[in-house]
Amino acid sequence: MKTLVIEPDSQADYQLFVGLAKRLHVKYREEQIVENSSLKDMKESEFFSLFGSLEGIDSEMLIDNITSARTTHETDISWTI
Repeated sequence: MKTLVIEPDSQADYQLFVGLAKRLHVKYREEQIVENSSLKDMKESEFFSLFGSLEGIDSEMLIDNITSARTTHETDISWTI
């Protein structure tokens, strides 16, 4: 079985296809398709809405904690030829 996806440009075209499917007794299902660009815009706007939302933390203290938590390790590597 194959599936045919039809994306009409107008509500009238949509109704025409639905009516045709009903007249031909063809199974069909309706799905709302969200355009990728609007979904991307929505995700970006949700992401950017979080900027500046961290409250109750002293930024200087946070920077000091991050800096003090950093570790560097010197590794002695000996090469034998």
